[in-house]
Amino acid sequence: QRILWAPLLAYAFWLEQELRLDESLDVLEASLRLEDASAIDEKTAALLQRARVLHLLGRFADANDSYAVAGELANLRGDLRSQMVSRIGRAIVLQKTGDLPRAEAIFSDVLHIARQHGDVYVEARALHDLALTNHLLNRVPAAVSFAFEAFQKGLNLRPGHKRILEELERYDHRTEPVFSFLPRGHALNRLAGRSLYQIING
Repeated sequence: QRILWAPLLAYAFWLEQELRLDESLDVLEASLRLEDASAIDEKTAALLQRARVLHLLGRFADANDSYAVAGELANLRGDLRSQMVSRIGRAIVLQKTGDLPRAEAIFSDVLHIARQHGDVYVEARALHDLALTNHLLNRVPAAVSFAFEAFQKGLNLRPGHKRILEELERYDHRTEPVFSFLPRGHALNRLAGRSLYQIING
């Protein structure tokens, strides 16, 4: 049965991207009914994916429960990254339901742990969510600072982005790339758009 996990999770992800969320959830529920005690990694991934879909469906309590179970499994097998992703997910639920101070505290703690362990992926995610949380708290300078750092870390996750970073550094920043929580016409988004356009077409 273990060979079924990968195609099921991939199909659920595709459905999620197509916003066929109820169908995606059905596939994830089916995967979690597979009897395979050795597939702990796959079950943790399915629970995190399920939590994300539940969150998109607005079922915040169920999403929180799924994140919590995923975090417990990750803790049992010493998977720090999945533990941190679980905590980020639960903090996003708090953010969406209005408990911004608790969400900010969790994101900050996750950021601290990610930096201690050199996990750039988790660091970028925590920075992004701290940016949005600070924006919601009307702390615009802090939001912009976190957003720019998240952008830098996000690009650092992938090879071939050094030129983009260098191009952005040519401009006197605190400036940002496109972030969903800033208006499209915001000066930061316009500047990054011009930079990226020059790189792509230069």
